Amino acid sequence: MSHPLALDASPSERRALRFKCFTFYGKWEPQKPIADVNDLCEWALENGVAAFNEKLRAKYGEDLSSVNVNAYLDLPLEIQLKLFYSEFDPNKPTKEIDDVAIWARQRGNEGLYEVNSRMNKKCTFKLLFVVG
Repeated sequence: MSHPLALDASPSERRALRFKCFTFYGKWEPQKPIADVNDLCEWALENGVAAFNEKLRAKYGEDLSSVNVNAYLDLPLEIQLKLFYSEFDPNKPTKEIDDVAIWARQRGNEGLYEVNSRMNKKCTFKLLFVVG
């Protein structure tokens, strides 16, 4: 049976769950494909976050409550990029995203501005990252 939250989840609630999931998997399975994390988020919405957390604790010894990052600026660049692509190109290979992050870091602020500029042209979206 589907959890009522799955039907009633607002876009901001879905984004908040995706934020936590990508942050969690960024720690435990950074190479997990974006589409897989999106599917897991949907599973959590359909079956309840408590049930999802039980599965996470069984596998990793931690759950989404261990995610204590609340702002995009606090996330590593790779996770910010994965969150972006989770909405705009969920089939983008993780390796390509990591390569973009490496490229941007090597170029410092100039690289970050270039990545932002390209994304803004694609979908009027700006990342909120800093070099780090």
